[in-house]
Amino acid sequence: MLPALQQARTTVKPFSIDLAALASRASRALLVLVIALAATAASANAQTTIGPFTFTPTSASGFLQGQATLDGTPADAADIVAARDASGNIAGAAQIIVSSGTAFINLPVYGDDATSTGVDEGINGTETFTLLLYDASTQQTIELGQNLSGWTNTNGSPMPGFNDTNTVYAFNTPSAPTGGGSTISAPITVADGTNTLTVNFGIDPSATDGLDSGIDQTAPPAPPAGAFDARFSKGTEAFLTDIRLDNGSRPTGTIEYELSFDGPTFSAISLSWDSSLLASMGSFTMADAVTGTLFGPIDMTQI
Repeated sequence: MLPALQQARTTVKPFSIDLAALASRASRALLVLVIALAATAASANAQTTIGPFTFTPTSASGFLQGQATLDGTPADAADIVAARDASGNIAGAAQIIVSSGTAFINLPVYGDDATSTGVDEGINGTETFTLLLYDASTQQTIELGQNLSGWTNTNGSPMPGFNDTNTVYAFNTPSAPTGGGSTISAPITVADGTNTLTVNFGIDPSATDGLDSGIDQTAPPAPPAGAFDARFSKGTEAFLTDIRLDNGSRPTGTIEYELSFDGPTFSAISLSWDSSLLASMGSFTMADAVTGTLFGPIDMTQI
């Protein structure tokens, strides 16, 4: 974890991937988990973290029940399932329950608390959501690949349409790309003790260095200065997920990502990432682009 910094809005650049190091490693296909709690006010509800998922339980909730498979076989008891709404907020998470060889889901899915002005904790009205599965054995987060609708506040009871324990939610690990290039994606979590936002960076042979629909995730409009925020910038675009091209033909060198963040109490902001995950994928460094002296360059595989 990067210690709290003591200066107004900071931009981190360059943030680079060493392609030469990646070339000597097997390709990995990781799906992205986006935890986006972009808010200008704190929720009155306490946050909860289960595995890699941080969410805010509210008084509005309904349970989703069913079974989880991963690549055609039951998920493991160490795996974790989560709901993510259309705005990118994690709306609940739970451990997989394995009984007699079947992996069951009993997932609370929370709605937005209408009394917490300016904070989006979960599902709003008819908003769609999807499911994510954290595979503990590979430390990958895999998306279901379809949007679900029909969330209902049942005050903690099973939701109509999601109350059949025989319904199978089939998760599939993305295949490694063919034709050269690597696929990697990794998160950085920005937090200030009240708010949490996770942004993601990576490379993919099917991406470009511009905006790619279905691969990148654009950031919402920037909030006023001093409000909690984090985003990658690429030209005139801003991203919560910034994936660049790697088709095996990019010249040896580095890819740079520009990350900026801000908050009402800037000195409380910290950045964190999984150094062991990064170490397994290649070479990653972070440096300060504001003054060049705030911090860095940092070897992200060692911290």
